[in-house]
Amino acid sequence: MGLIAVLFTTLGVLAGLLYVVPRWLKRRVAVTAMRTWTPVPDAAVHWKMKVFPHSPALKQVAPNVWTLVASLPPNGPRMKRRMVVVRTEQGLCVHSPICVNQSVKDELNSLGKVAFIIVPNEMHRLDAAAWAREYPDAKVVCPSKAITQVSKAVKVSQTVEDTFTKYDPSKSVQNDRILYMEPKGLYPDAGELVYFVKHEGSPNNAHSLIVCDLLFNIDPTSNDCDPILLTIGTACGFGCTAIGRFMFVENKDVARKWAEEELAEAARKLNVLHISVAHGDDLVARECDASVKTLRRAASTFQKAHE
Repeated sequence: MGLIAVLFTTLGVLAGLLYVVPRWLKRRVAVTAMRTWTPVPDAAVHWKMKVFPHSPALKQVAPNVWTLVASLPPNGPRMKRRMVVVRTEQGLCVHSPICVNQSVKDELNSLGKVAFIIVPNEMHRLDAAAWAREYPDAKVVCPSKAITQVSKAVKVSQTVEDTFTKYDPSKSVQNDRILYMEPKGLYPDAGELVYFVKHEGSPNNAHSLIVCDLLFNIDPTSNDCDPILLTIGTACGFGCTAIGRFMFVENKDVARKWAEEELAEAARKLNVLHISVAHGDDLVARECDASVKTLRRAASTFQKAHE
């Protein structure tokens, strides 16, 4: 009984110490541990060895926008991931690349030449090297704040900021096919941007909003939701998850205000009718107001989960 009492006392003390440790310090330890223990994707692994179950075909969501959903490797969490393909004047832009079977690859190649491969953050570099090897003429780009970690897995040609145009709220009309926006309130090394993609030929200047890990949309009530995702607070509908708040958000108030005001207002000005997330279900709206309301409601999750 004495040893058991000592053990529980020790665990209680450790838990207490962990509770009082500043959040930023716990996050720094977690990020350091993740980068130390998570192996860098092996660039030598052949494309075919990196193909896991995925959608049978690309899904067209706009005249120039397609998506594909795939599984993570078997040793990862039971969670879907999404690739977005955008056709621009320069060629295809592939956001968060995923290795696919020959049928989908043929479909992709029929759409045009791959010009840009966007690695959205350091966690989505799994298939980047295989894509760079398969499409050597394509430029590999990533956010400037993620380039140090992304470059460990694949040679980066240039940054997103040097490749695409930054969204300018002062302009009433922006004709660029792809715009990027930098979230506020995040840690300096969060290294994630959001993107607005103009729908080709849209009479009402409609856009898609592409987000990676900053916002998830995993339905906690769905039959295929992994219980582990519920346990760790990743399945919470549309919004920033518990892990997302811990890993990305430095100032919750600033992040919430950015999403509630700046991101939502950009979605209104650009007539966003489609929101794509890397993990979970896409959101499609008939009217822009629905997208704006969804973003404003999700803004509160930068402070806490949906009630």
